[in-house]
Amino acid sequence: MTTAAFADASHRRLDPGTTKNGEGRVFPLTRELRHVLERQQAIAETLKRERGLIPRYVFCFTIFKKAGQRISEAGFIHQWWKARVAAGCPGRIPHDCRRTAVRNLVRAGVPERVAMQLTGHRTPAVFEATTSSARGISARLSELSSRTFCNFVREFSSFRAARASTG
Repeated sequence: MTTAAFADASHRRLDPGTTKNGEGRVFPLTRELRHVLERQQAIAETLKRERGLIPRYVFCFTIFKKAGQRISEAGFIHQWWKARVAAGCPGRIPHDCRRTAVRNLVRAGVPERVAMQLTGHRTPAVFEATTSSARGISARLSELSSRTFCNFVREFSSFRAARASTG
């Protein structure tokens, strides 16, 4: 997405060829996303004012000789590795964010067709694989939580009974 690709609007059109699957789509700008883009726009304006650079990309290098240039895939991966370690989740991959977005959209009641368009899923089969694995994980966590809670109650009851009989 170029710096000119977003303006003051509640939605933004992503042009064909600028997305992972190559298809264009309309994407809503939430308050948080708008804030991120506004910060990036401020960075672009600072680069223009202070260094005479006009960045073509929203997310670009901001210092040294690469300032204003597109962040390469290697540069992104390097920063991703540093961020995930700092966040305490070193095994995460960028695609985890997409899967989380799919699960959150479905849980929020967004129609599957709309969720597919937002996340760039071309086929219902791939989208369904993501949501069904999420349902399976959720069911297993629910079962585990129930068992853990029951075990806790059982242990606590035994503890209280033992304490009552000794004291």
